[in-house]
Amino acid sequence: MHKAFLLLGSNEQHPLLQLQIAREKLTKEALIIHAFSSQLETIPYGKVCQPNFWNQVLMINTEMDPFELLKISLRIEAAMGRVRKEKWGPRIIDLDWLFYDQLVLHTDKLILPHYDVENRWFAIHLLCEIAPNVMHPVLHKTLRTIYLENHYAQAYQNNQIIKHCSR
Repeated sequence: MHKAFLLLGSNEQHPLLQLQIAREKLTKEALIIHAFSSQLETIPYGKVCQPNFWNQVLMINTEMDPFELLKISLRIEAAMGRVRKEKWGPRIIDLDWLFYDQLVLHTDKLILPHYDVENRWFAIHLLCEIAPNVMHPVLHKTLRTIYLENHYAQAYQNNQIIKHCSR
């Protein structure tokens, strides 16, 4: 059984509802959600002139390979109305695979670990809620160490987070 981590994000059309719909669609695809983080409302990453995002991380147990998981996530995004207009723009749903075991993969279609995960404090924060001891396969540091070294707890406290909903 493989362990994969998926970041869900939405800032359009009732974002918390969109996260719920995405979770339901994932389970219908026979993916086992082993654990899930709380949900955070945060300021946008990249392009800031847009509504705040809601994010959540899921730990998935699966026998599927990463490319099968990518196909499923792209199919769910399309079914939910995701249109890719601009990088870092608003979206009804965004499903980003962050880690797949300790796999390091770089193809035109998929990069694992996610190419920018260590710089996204909200993703590291949510990952630490459910898997703080997971090792980043490129940086060779635990997620908790990345969180502490980058002072992400300070970002969390300095109002870069708007709301924190329990699991």
